[in-house]
Amino acid sequence: MTVMTALRAKGFDQQGLETIADWAAAAAAVNPHNQMFGVAIQLGLVGVAVLVAMWLAHFMLFFGSSLTAWAGMIVVVQNVVSSLFNSHLFDFSGHDGRPAAQPKAEP
Repeated sequence: MTVMTALRAKGFDQQGLETIADWAAAAAAVNPHNQMFGVAIQLGLVGVAVLVAMWLAHFMLFFGSSLTAWAGMIVVVQNVVSSLFNSHLFDFSGHDGRPAAQPKAEP
């Protein structure tokens, strides 16, 4: 039984169902603003483990005392810290596979 069928069985009319559908669509998170949370929503704990493993691998790649290692470490740390406040790894494609918004061409 679908959700809509269950709601109809409870007495909701078509107008009420459209209102509920509009509310549910508005409540859906397009961008959770936390990379780990966004990955957890889409891929679960396995996805989060892979994301953390990727960050650890990058961290270990730049472990050292040279200027290049230092600069790489800064980029990795910046990526991890900024992922707490933004899901920037998903921002390149509009979050659902669609291309990111393009500026409109002038007539």
